Amino acid sequence: MSNEIEPKNKEIALKHKIFLKEYLSNGFNGAEAYAKAYNKDSLSQFNICKNGASLILNKPHIKAHLKDLFEAQNVGNSEYLARLNYLAFQNTDLQVSLKAVLSYLKMVGVLDAKPVIEIQNYVAKFKI
Repeated sequence: MSNEIEPKNKEIALKHKIFLKEYLSNGFNGAEAYAKAYNKDSLSQFNICKNGASLILNKPHIKAHLKDLFEAQNVGNSEYLARLNYLAFQNTDLQVSLKAVLSYLKMVGVLDAKPVIEIQNYVAKFKI
């Protein structure tokens, strides 16, 4: 693994573009988006899909591109707060979904510190 920092203006690979399109259209389910982009079975290969999505979403040039896509779609912070509420009750990997939305909120300056997420009995509690 290289310690080299990835530039934010790096070209987006075709698979990553497909992933991002799926990610935005399916309500920010990274594992499902990864499965479609990389032709994986999201059930039997869930951990591969979840980890792959996390790796993609943490790349600086992907974050920058995703921010541009959010702005182009004129999506506001209130919509993401509503999606946090929606995602809290989904039967998917809640931790991954919440981290993705919280990453966006941090990226646009709504959060300046990483919140602590506690999940108990299908209820997510945030400590900021």
